[in-house]
Parts: sequence; C-alpha cells; structure tokens
Amino acid sequence: MVDAIRAGWASASFLVYTGALTVLAASAWLDSILFGKYSAAAFVGWSALGLAVAALCAFAFRVTERPLLAGLFAFVSVGLFGIFVGSGIFKSSDPSTRAKAIVEATTHFQDAEILARVSRGLGDAMAGLSAAALAPEELLETRGW
Repeated sequence: MVDAIRAGWASASFLVYTGALTVLAASAWLDSILFGKYSAAAFVGWSALGLAVAALCAFAFRVTERPLLAGLFAFVSVGLFGIFVGSGIFKSSDPSTRAKAIVEATTHFQDAEILARVSRGLGDAMAGLSAAALAPEELLETRGW
C-alpha cells in the first residue's frame, strides 16, 4: 500500500499550484510558437529540453524532500512528455498508425513479439534537417558551422 501525501493547505499552497500550472502553460505556449518557427527536428529538441528541465526540477525537489513540489513538477513533466511524444507522432507520415503502435508497445513492453509486430509498417518517421541546409536567418547561432 502506498501512503498518500496530505499537504496542508495554506495561502502559499495556492501559489505553488498556480506556479506549476503556469510553468506547464508557458511551456506549452512556447512549444506552440517554436512549432511554427523551426523545423520538426528543432521542435523535438526544444520539447525534449523542456521535458528534461521539468523532470530535473521534480527530481531535485524529491531529493530535497519537498514532495508537494516534486509531485507538481512530475505532473508538469507528464504534460511536457505528451508534447514531446506527440511531436514525433504528428510529424510522421502516418500519425494514426504510429500513435496506435506507441500505445500497444507501451502496454506490452515486455512482449518482444508484439513489439516487433507493431514496429513494422509505421511509415516514415519525422523528417529532420541538416543544419548545413538551413538558411542563415533560420539558424539559432551562425558561429561554428
């Protein structure tokens, strides 16, 4: 049995919950801007960065024994993980088949036969771009290439 954490409610609790939801909304908003501005590969990179930062915050709060903050940032991580995985799904050549395959593979992750079956016929994955193929105004940084 898992013991539930019962956080006491105070005026600061409202700020903590509001802050976590603001971080999630701001990250989703930033991803929506980046989706239209950069290539598919760059969008996935930005999504992965946001996910990594939120997961690192959740881990840091857990280590410092701040369970409420750790849980809220874990919640934010789940939302950002959805954006990260969704970017790979919706930018593929057959999003419906890829999404069904991800759900089935996640459900049966220990069954190699099912994993092999759902991995076939997914179509092309999300296409990427070489940084060398980008115009100078599309680059985030023009040094070092």
